[in-house]
Formats: sequence, structure tokens, C-alpha cells
Amino acid sequence: MVNVKKFSMMSSTIAIYLSALDMVVLIPALNWINREFMLSIRWGVWAVAIYLISFAVALPLMERWASLVGRRKEMGYALLFFSSGAVLSAVSHNWLLFLFGRGLQAFGASGMVPFLSQRFYRLFHISRTKGFRLIWIALLILTPIFSVTWISLLGWRSFFLLYLLLAFFLFFLLNKWLPQKMMGTRHTSFSWGTPIFGLIVILLMLAMTRIYLPLGFRAWIHPRVLPLLILALGLIVILFMVERKKRYPFFEPHLFGKPYLWLLYIIIMMTGFSWAILVLLPWWFTHFFHQHDLWYGGILALILAASVVTVWVTQKWVEQISFSVIAGCGFICAAVSYILLFWIQNMWLILLLFVLLGIGMGLTISAPVHHVLFRMVEPERWRSGLTVLGMFRAAGGSLGLVVMAQLLNVWEPGLSRWYDPNYPVNPSLDIAFGYMFNLAAQSAVIGVILSFFLWWRGKRGYLQ
Repeated sequence: MVNVKKFSMMSSTIAIYLSALDMVVLIPALNWINREFMLSIRWGVWAVAIYLISFAVALPLMERWASLVGRRKEMGYALLFFSSGAVLSAVSHNWLLFLFGRGLQAFGASGMVPFLSQRFYRLFHISRTKGFRLIWIALLILTPIFSVTWISLLGWRSFFLLYLLLAFFLFFLLNKWLPQKMMGTRHTSFSWGTPIFGLIVILLMLAMTRIYLPLGFRAWIHPRVLPLLILALGLIVILFMVERKKRYPFFEPHLFGKPYLWLLYIIIMMTGFSWAILVLLPWWFTHFFHQHDLWYGGILALILAASVVTVWVTQKWVEQISFSVIAGCGFICAAVSYILLFWIQNMWLILLLFVLLGIGMGLTISAPVHHVLFRMVEPERWRSGLTVLGMFRAAGGSLGLVVMAQLLNVWEPGLSRWYDPNYPVNPSLDIAFGYMFNLAAQSAVIGVILSFFLWWRGKRGYLQ
């Protein structure tokens, strides 16, 4: 018998690593993608950001579809979306068409989450073959190195066709691995709040991409920015109105009556925001230390390895410690690494800081957020509550990525060859990275403060 709580948490963890895995795979390709489409850094990061938010928004939509047509058919359509998006991204010569392909690919990947969650649940909680687990973990860690090697030899378009082969492989495993009845196929209602939430985040991303921060307050009321912010604010009101009318709303209908649930959402959003710098770290390292392009994959693999090992090591005792304490420790590790990364000049010490950053990410992933959530919401809202937390994490990551990219673009407007190893290093770019590390550290410090406050209120019994 599958434990519902553990299966839901496994689904949440798999969703995090699937979105993160696509990110670390695509980061080395951004060099060639942006060069071919002739993009500045502020638009180039949309290749990652649009996938993150599309993946999170698609999870409840694909879950609804599975309740209508069955898990087997839904998985088949998910593979079709995934492969179609990969092909469209591979053959596209138009940036908007490329982004549409990335969004379609994210919808397909989100439909695979319950299927992969079941397999990994059996692998890590039922199966006793530790060697098989180690093989899967090693493959996960080595993926960035394989990605940068493949792309440097065969080009970025060929790597998207590799996604197509992965889809065919999973399709042939359906009859063997996917039973007729499976968890997650129960009836779920559709909520317009989900696509509205995604549209709000995209509008905010557009606003932050267009904003010119040195103008100060005038930047927020600029004609290119203010209408997008007003529209996003209006959609927030519409979201609450839509959810209020539903008998079983997807989002928590009593947020104003549960202020500490807001606090939990903000903490989770800060985790995604502080992780966004991961996209830009490899370029910063290889340029300022004049290393080969293969270091892109090596750095990402190092951070990913530290994260995965941390999750694996802490899984036995993490249930006995509160979410706020573990998340706070993760934020502290991230804040310390961000603060020291820009000031330390020794390359090997910086690699140790990458390990510290990976440990911090692993702690925030393994932090038992369900302990807090399950105390705040009713049992029938546990599953949707975890999905909403994932949506807020993706929203924070997407917004953080475009904001940090805009900081770089403000100080270096001509930064179109931002992954080109021959791009000259100048003082203005150095200042831009200083602001970027400072923003990432500030977001992590905010996470520490909010985690401590949530722990303090929990000790006083205010989270019931």
C-alpha cells in the first residue's frame, strides 16, 4: 500500500528535480541559442524562465486531464506534448516560436510527474537495491557534463532531438510500468485560477524585463511597465473572485484569515528566487577565471551533487526537525555562499562555496514543508496545497531570473554575447555581478528571517 503523504511529497520532490534538471541541461546551450537568435541577456533567460512557470502551472491542469481520460491516455498525450515541444524548439528560427515549444515541452514534462513519482517511490522506499539507486543518482549528477559535451560537439538543436528519443523510450515502457489504476487518477475539478496565476507571473516577468532600474520610481510608472503591472494586479483580484465562486477552489479561499499561510508561500517563493542565480553562475566563473566551456557542466554537476547527497543523507532524520529550522539552515548556507562568492578570488575556495550552495539547496528541498502545510489546511486540500507551493516556488525562480538578468543588462546593455568566452571583462560588468550576488544574498537573508518568524509563531501555537 502506497503511503499518500509520502507519495505526495515524492511527487513534489520529483517536480522540483525535473524542472531543475531541464534548467541545468539547457544552461550550457544558452551560449549558442542566444548567439543564433541575437538576444540580450534579459530576453535570453526566458528560455529557462518560461519553462519553469509553464511546468508549475501545467501540473494541476494535467492532473485534471488525467481524471477525465485516465492516467494511461494522459501519459500518452504528455509524451506527445513533450516530444512536439522538443521538435518545435529544435527546428525553430523564430524566438517566440522557440518559447512556445519550450512551454509545450513543459506541459508534457508535468504530465510525467505522477508516473515518475510512482517509479521513484518504489525505487527509494520499497526497493532494497542500493546499487540501482546509486546508478540513478550518478546519472542525474553527470547530466550537465553530458549536456555541455554533447552540445559543444553536435550543437544545441541536436540535443532537443535527444529529448525526442527519451519520449520514445518512455512510451515503450508504458505497458510495463504503468498499471491501469494508479494514484492520482481520482476526479479533480478544473480551476481558472491556475492559468490566471500563470498569466500574472508572465505579465510580471514582462514588466521586469522591460523595466530600467536606474530610473528609480520613474521606472515603475514608465508606459512600457505600468500597464503590465496594473493588468497583473487586476488579474490578482479576478483570481480571488474566481476562486471564491468555486465549491472546491484550487487556491486556499481563506488566505486573509490564514496570514501564516501567506508567510509559508513567501518563504517558498524566496527559495526559487534565491536559486535563480544558478543560471548565471557558470558564465561568471568561466569568464572571471578564464576556464574552458566544459566548466559549465562541471560547476552545475558539483552543485547538483551536493544537493542530491544532502537530500539523501538527511532523509532519515529530517522528519524529526521542523521545516523552519531546516529551511532556515538552507537559506543561511545560500546567503553565506552568495556573499563570499563575489569577494573571494581563489578558484578552489569558490568551488567549495559551490558545494555549500548545493548543500543549502538540498536542505531547502528536503525541509518537511508538508508538516506546516498539513497543520494549516484541511486534509482534502493537502495535495493541491503542495502543488500551489510548487507554483509559488516556480514563480519566484522565474521572476528572480529575469530580475537578475535585467541587473546585468542595465550595466552592460550590449551584453548579447553573454556566454561567449571571448567576451571582454570590464568594470561595469564586475559591478553588475556585484549587484546580482547582493540581490541573491538579500533574498536568502529574507528567507532566514521569515523562517525564524514562522518557527517562533509555531512554537507559540499560532499555526493551527
